[in-house]
Amino acid sequence: MTPDPADEAVRETLAFIRAHSSIRFIALPFFLGAIAALAKVYYDAEPPPSPTLLAATGLGLSVVAGTIEVVLSRNLIAWWHALDQHFAGAPHWRLVRAHRAPGALTAARWTLFLPYVAAFVFWVVQLVGCVAPAGRGGAVLVFALLLALLLCSGAAAVWRRAAQEPPSGT
Repeated sequence: MTPDPADEAVRETLAFIRAHSSIRFIALPFFLGAIAALAKVYYDAEPPPSPTLLAATGLGLSVVAGTIEVVLSRNLIAWWHALDQHFAGAPHWRLVRAHRAPGALTAARWTLFLPYVAAFVFWVVQLVGCVAPAGRGGAVLVFALLLALLLCSGAAAVWRRAAQEPPSGT
């Protein structure tokens, strides 16, 4: 008996979900560790090698890590959405989905993304402190927080759209 192509597609999608979930949870300590190491060098080295270069590197790393998290989350949302549509009437699917409460998923998604936003704010403040005249700390912090709010609203829009899109190829 030949395997059903739909079953193979479901197995492949579940394998992608497992792989992306693993990448997310491996990436978090890796990126945060790298960002923390940069911060340690920034504050502990006397004098720091190049404060502007360290701050720019930290900012870039925060942006890259946050972008990777948004993309991985978006893919996971889209794949689960496609599987939900495929198995909408199947009674066994409720068992698979039982642990995926929407509120918990949203909280987990933000928990994995917000550390990168915090690092982004930190490095924006440090970078501006390196290149701008002193005495503008409050304005810089407000600017950094506004940028962080923009990042968060962009991430939320990407995730919302992923949950509403039809699966690719349909």
